[in-house]
Amino acid sequence: MENTDGIGIDVFFECIGKPESLVTGIDAAAPSGSVCTVGNSHSDMNLPRGTYWKILRNQLTLVGTWNSTFTHADNDDWHYVIERLQQGKIEPEKLITHEFAVDDIITGFEIMRDKKEEYVKVMWRI
Repeated sequence: MENTDGIGIDVFFECIGKPESLVTGIDAAAPSGSVCTVGNSHSDMNLPRGTYWKILRNQLTLVGTWNSTFTHADNDDWHYVIERLQQGKIEPEKLITHEFAVDDIITGFEIMRDKKEEYVKVMWRI
């Protein structure tokens, strides 16, 4: 809110699946803003009454998206990827194009925001 002069943000992606991050997104959303849930929930997603009221009063749009299928079948998306990882057909470490120490986190964000360089995955070491 401080960075938007109290207006809030237009779009928030909740990618963790925790109630705390969902509440943070709703609280940070501008009137008529959108909150998109992406993260798989690790627990019940209960909202405080004040947060629910913010959805109503600020006419927020709350949407979800599903990025894979998990059916417990051998041919679902998760099993497909795990099998290929085990076979060495997918090498995730090759997708990492930049790696920074936490002290240089701003540099990584600037590369992504300003498209200063080609990148696929920017990682930070802790």
